[in-house]
Amino acid sequence: MKEFAESRLALGAGELWDLGTRAKFLNAVGDGSLPEDAFDRWLVQDYLFVRGFVGFASLTVGKTPRPVQSVLIAGLSALDDEHPHPRQQAMFNEVMRHERDFWRMTWEG
Repeated sequence: MKEFAESRLALGAGELWDLGTRAKFLNAVGDGSLPEDAFDRWLVQDYLFVRGFVGFASLTVGKTPRPVQSVLIAGLSALDDEHPHPRQQAMFNEVMRHERDFWRMTWEG
């Protein structure tokens, strides 16, 4: 079996394949050299993205043709099954606490 990187899809993507799979961030994650604080920021951003995407996809289900709905529902189900890593949840809670404190200070003067 050949590697996916040698598939028609990957080869047809040309330089986009390399740009999407050989990013500094991905390389650093792969070789373990990514600083922990950078990984922590990524975990929070990933959590925020997934939360936003789930809401968007949920609204989209009702506006798409019936045959396409099953694909969206399957994707939502997969995201629902992927519970956030405890560290990711803890960092997100910390970010939300700081944001809440910021707005409280802003509004209360």
